[in-house]
Amino acid sequence: MDYNRVLKDLCGHTDKELFRALEDLFSVEKVGSSQYKPKQKGEIGMYFEK
Repeated sequence: MDYNRVLKDLCGHTDKELFRALEDLFSVEKVGSSQYKPKQKGEIGMYFEK
């Protein structure tokens, strides 16, 4: 079962600040515009569009 969440705004943070914070906690990798679905436990996917 998918477990999806939506982030409605960045709470005053910039795009760069968001991604820097994510990179402090996760390995971040751009995968392009194709649909992505995690393949293993502990892996997440994120779509980012403003």
